[in-house]
Amino acid sequence: MKPIVVLLLILAALGALFFGLFTMGKTTPTPPDNGPEVARVETPQVQPVAPVERTMEANDRSAGVEEKTEASRVVSDPTAYVYSNELRVQVLTPEGKPLRDVEVTLTTISSNDLFFADDSRAPFQVGPQRTDKDGRTSFVGVQPRRKYTLVAVHPEYARAEQDTVPVDQDGVIDEPPIVMRAGAKLQGYVKDEQGNVVPAATLVLEGMLYQASQFAAPDRMEVQSNADGFYVFNNVARGGRTLTVSAAGYGRKVIHGIAFEKDEPQNVDVLLRAAQMLCGRVIGPSNTPLVGARVIAIGINNTMQTARDEVLSNERGEFCFESLAPGEYNLVANLRGYRFTAKNRVPTNTSDTVLEGMREASLCGQVVDASTGMPVTDFMAQVRHYSDPNTPTYPGTVKQSFKVTDGQFCLEGVQQGEYVVEAWANGYAPTRSSNFVVTQGKDVKGISIRLSRGGSISGRVVDPDGRGIAKARLMTRPNDWADDAFFATIEDMLPSHVTQVEVRAGSDGSFTLPNLSPDTYQVIVEAIGYTRTSKLNIVVQDGMEQRIGDIVLPRGGSVTGMVLDGSGKGVPGAIVTLAPADAQALPGQYSAKTAADGRYTLRSIPAGRFYVRANRSNSADANPLEELQVARDSERQIVVAEGQETRMDLTIQQ
Repeated sequence: MKPIVVLLLILAALGALFFGLFTMGKTTPTPPDNGPEVARVETPQVQPVAPVERTMEANDRSAGVEEKTEASRVVSDPTAYVYSNELRVQVLTPEGKPLRDVEVTLTTISSNDLFFADDSRAPFQVGPQRTDKDGRTSFVGVQPRRKYTLVAVHPEYARAEQDTVPVDQDGVIDEPPIVMRAGAKLQGYVKDEQGNVVPAATLVLEGMLYQASQFAAPDRMEVQSNADGFYVFNNVARGGRTLTVSAAGYGRKVIHGIAFEKDEPQNVDVLLRAAQMLCGRVIGPSNTPLVGARVIAIGINNTMQTARDEVLSNERGEFCFESLAPGEYNLVANLRGYRFTAKNRVPTNTSDTVLEGMREASLCGQVVDASTGMPVTDFMAQVRHYSDPNTPTYPGTVKQSFKVTDGQFCLEGVQQGEYVVEAWANGYAPTRSSNFVVTQGKDVKGISIRLSRGGSISGRVVDPDGRGIAKARLMTRPNDWADDAFFATIEDMLPSHVTQVEVRAGSDGSFTLPNLSPDTYQVIVEAIGYTRTSKLNIVVQDGMEQRIGDIVLPRGGSVTGMVLDGSGKGVPGAIVTLAPADAQALPGQYSAKTAADGRYTLRSIPAGRFYVRANRSNSADANPLEELQVARDSERQIVVAEGQETRMDLTIQQ
């Protein structure tokens, strides 16, 4: 079985578990943010199929500020369009009073996110912004997204995190208040093996999921031990943490699995041992020293206390860890263009460890204009895994931008396997080379990529009365794309060559989606006050314009009501989820978060039968199984009619 198939099967199983536990409390998906248009699935020979129209999820929208818009344009920079939305936030004390001078940040990174050692994604964030005397601040013109994280920091309270409702391209969104609370306290003494106190030790407390990441954990806290070796962390938020302790002359100590379940003090004393060294060399073929290799030492210990450190090899390929606690370590090296075998159970006070790298292949070639044969001078190139002519390729990890005069490129660090190289540039459709086989360490040269202008999709977005809808947002996706959280999670791994492009309709609703690789597409359309709609089975051919006529956006209906607790009181910050009741209906869901009085509104919902559920707001200490049961107990079935409002109150147990 091919690796991607295995991977997707695993992801599908994980996705099923994820949805079973969490979809009731998650927010409505919005297509993820993409940078340059990236091509995605192999195009087998297909016969044109009549486009099929279907309606999709939408969220609470209000009229935005009118702007002059070109007839259509590709959005390669997600920040290029000015959005007329506003996310309003208020921060309160535990007693419900406004709290000023709170630093509030809107970010794409949560302390609950999982990162891997080679993750290169940089977080997007706005702020921090300080709250005013009423405890309020707001974020204006934010890129639409399925979910952001709001982070609130104040010296007298524990750091607070809260997921937002979906942020749409226009309108005002009022978040339920963020209520700050006092956190737990972590304290103790740092001593050495002789019982002497260790002053000026640096202690770092951070989320457990970030230990292999190149980014600092969002919830990172740092203190130093005093002259008596005593340290204290105040106002620690609930959740699991890792404590890392270092001091001059001592081996670094890492203590995993410290759980903060209650706002109570915890005592953790730390024993530091005198540092020992572990040194060696990183070499390539023929004993060639490798410079700048990242060497990681991972301690082996059966207790909660372990260690981890990393260094870079110097110009002679030498590395040396000087602050390791005594013990055995697994050593792992990493350098682009080479593959290493780890060394296991290497003891400290060892100086002759050799980490040998096997050279990976380089792929070199030229990118030219298919019509003129002239070199393309500014482009991106990426390695993609190839299986057979009838199976779409999927992206590898080697990708690089090039600005050259002759169109020449070389991509380094490719493992053995079968591949194509894909290139794309402004004004061209993403194009792939012929397939080729890479053997270990053997370079492949003479790869030719002939960029074409691709095909296009054009049409018009109109309302039910046939009037053009200006500024409608149109996005291309693979024909089998489902707009839900699972597909959003695996999007970057999907085998697909569909070119992802975003444009805005002109003043008369007309649009053109240009420079598309040949394939079968769906086009997703959304506009303020209308139900989100998708058009399927649009076949794009190279050099051809596919005219699909009018895309009609229904206005949909609305669902309003209150979420109440067992006593009949409104529940603020509860998450209301609307999901299709018809098994044949389009997958997807709609979500809202209740206001301070427990009221919610979902607008621009397509006509049909739905299940509506509610559960308590997400928090770090929430039990997902309990939340799932709360949602099931609150579930009701409703019918949404075009142009009508449906009222539904829900009751949940707090």
